[in-house]
Amino acid sequence: MKKYLPYIILIVAGLVLYGNTLQHGFVLDDHAIILQHKHVQNGFAGISDILSSNYLNGVQEFNDGLYRPLSPLIFAFQNEFWPNSPFPGHFFNVVYAIITSILIFRVFIEVFKSSINIALLFGVLFLAIPIHTEVVANIKGSDEMLALIFLLASMLFFNRYLLQSQIKNLIIGSLLFFVGLFAKESTFPFVVIIPLTLFLLHPDQKKHLMTIQGITGVLGGVFLLIRKLVLDNMPNPVDEGSLSGLNNSILATDDLIEKLGTALSLQVLYLFKTIVPYSLQHDYSFNQIPIVPIWSVSALIGLILLIGMLFLMWKYRTTAPVISIGFIWYLGGLIIVSNLLFPIGATFAERFLYTPSLGLCVAAFGFIQYYKPNLFSHKNFWIASSVVVAIYAFITINRNKDWKDNFTLYTQDYPKLQNSARGNYNYGTVCREASLAATNVPEKNRLFNESVTALKQAIKIYPEYYDAYNNLGIGFNEQKRYKEATIILEQLVKMNPTYRKGWFNLGASYYEAQDYANALRAFDSYSALTTANADVWYFKGMCYGFMNDFESAIGNLNQSIQLNPNHVDALLMLGKAHGIRKNYDLSEQYFNRVLSIQPNNQEALQNLQMTQQIKAMSSN
Repeated sequence: MKKYLPYIILIVAGLVLYGNTLQHGFVLDDHAIILQHKHVQNGFAGISDILSSNYLNGVQEFNDGLYRPLSPLIFAFQNEFWPNSPFPGHFFNVVYAIITSILIFRVFIEVFKSSINIALLFGVLFLAIPIHTEVVANIKGSDEMLALIFLLASMLFFNRYLLQSQIKNLIIGSLLFFVGLFAKESTFPFVVIIPLTLFLLHPDQKKHLMTIQGITGVLGGVFLLIRKLVLDNMPNPVDEGSLSGLNNSILATDDLIEKLGTALSLQVLYLFKTIVPYSLQHDYSFNQIPIVPIWSVSALIGLILLIGMLFLMWKYRTTAPVISIGFIWYLGGLIIVSNLLFPIGATFAERFLYTPSLGLCVAAFGFIQYYKPNLFSHKNFWIASSVVVAIYAFITINRNKDWKDNFTLYTQDYPKLQNSARGNYNYGTVCREASLAATNVPEKNRLFNESVTALKQAIKIYPEYYDAYNNLGIGFNEQKRYKEATIILEQLVKMNPTYRKGWFNLGASYYEAQDYANALRAFDSYSALTTANADVWYFKGMCYGFMNDFESAIGNLNQSIQLNPNHVDALLMLGKAHGIRKNYDLSEQYFNRVLSIQPNNQEALQNLQMTQQIKAMSSN
C-alpha cells in the first residue's frame, strides 16, 4: 500500500483541484474545435479528414495554418459515443492533469534522482499552479497536456534506455515522442531539448545519446514533411486574420523597435504570471498588453531575464545540470510562442505556460539541491511548501468556477479586460445573447445596454473590428431597432465590402424593416461574393415575392432548394408562389415535400388542404 500511496495522493489532489470542472459546459475555443468542427462531429467517419487537414479545417474549411490532429481525433472519438456532451472532455482533461503529475513524479525520481517526497511535492505543486486552469478547465486545452504527457513519457523511456541499454525502451520512447509531435507544434524544439537534457545528465553515454538524437531528428523531419504535405494540399490559403493586430498586438505596429520591445516585455509577464497568479484572464489580445519600445523598463527587464537564464544554463551545465535543464525546458517550451523569433496568432496566453512552468519547477529543485540540499529535510521547508501549495490550490479551485461557460467566463473577466477589444467583444456578445433569453424586461434592457456599451468599446479600441460592428448590428435588429442596425451595418460593409456576414445581416435588417429594395441590394452584394448560401436565395425570393415579382421569386427560391433540398421555408414559399400563379399541381408537390420532411408542419397541412380544395373547385 505504501508503494502506491504517492499515486493515490496525486489522484486525490487532481480530483480535489479540478473536480469542480466536471459539470462545466463548452467554453471559449471548445465551440470551434468540437461543436462547429464537422470532422469532429462526424466521429469515427471524420478520422481521415482530421488526419489529412489543418486544425480548424472542419470549421467551414477555415485554414489556420496549424497541423495538430491528436486532440481532434480524441474529440471525434468522444463525440462518437457521447455526442456534443462536454462531460467526457472535462473528465479526460482531469485525467490528463493527473497523468501529467504522475509522470512528473516519475521523472523527478528516475531522471533527476530526487527522493519520493520531493518528487511528490513537485507533482502536487505542478497540479496546483493556477496558471494551468485555462488548460484543464477548457476542453480544447487538452492539446497542451497531451504534448507534455508524451514528452515526459518518451524521456522516461529514453532515460531507461541509457541506463539499461534495452532496445524496447528506445522503441517505446521513439513511438511516444513521435505521437507527441502531433499534439501541438510547440513540441518541435524538444527534438533537441530531450536529447540535450539526457546529455547533461549522462555525458558519458555518447553513443546511445547520438542514437536518441538521430531518432528524434528523423522523427521531427518526418513530422515536418507530413505537416507540409497536408497544409500544402488545403483548398484555401491560410486566413489572413490568423495573423492580425487584433489577435496579436505586436502585429499592430510596423516599428521593429516596438515589436521587439513588446516581445521582450512579454517574457516578464510570462515569468510573473507563473509564480504570482494575479489577475488571470482568458484574453490578452489588442490592446490588453500595450506596445512598448525596446528601451522601456519592461522590455529591458525582459532582456535581462533572458540573458540571465541563458547565463545560468551555461554556468551550471556541468556542476548542477538540473538547473540548466530547468531553464532549457522553460525557454524551449516558450520559444515558438514567445513572439521573439516570429509573430504568432496571439500576443500572450496562459495556456502557453503549461510545459514551460515545469521547467521553473525543475530549476527550483536544482538550485535547492545544489546550494541547500539539507533544506529538503527541514520542517520549515515543508511548512512553507505546504502554504504555497495551499494558496495555489485555493486560487485554482476558485478560478475553475469562472470557466463554467462563456457567460460566466466573459462576465467574470470583463472588469479586468477594459483595454481588450476582444474582451469587450466577448462580453458584449454574451450579454446580447442573454438579453434575448431574459424574460424580465428590466434585466433584458440592462443586458442589451451592456452589450451595446461593450461592443462600442471594442470598436473604439480596434476600429477595424468587423465582427463587433456585425454583432452590434444584429443586436439592434433583434431589438427591432432597424434604423440603427442598418446604419451600423452600412458602415461595416463600406469599410470592408468583402465581409459577407455584414452584407447578410444588412439584408436581413432591411428585410425586417420591410425595405425590400435595399434588402435585395444587400443580398445581391452577398451573392457577388459567394452563391453557396441557400438562406440568401430564400430571402431574395421573399423580397421579390413581397414586391409582386413572382417569376423572380420562384427563380430565387429554386436556387435555394438546389443548394438545400430540405429548406422547409423555401419549399413552403414555392408552394405558395405556384398557388398564386394557379400552378396547383406544382404547389401541391412542394407542400408534400415539406410534409415529407416535417409531417406535422401545420402551415404546409393547411396550405395543402386549401390548394386541393381550390384545385377541386376549379376542375368542376
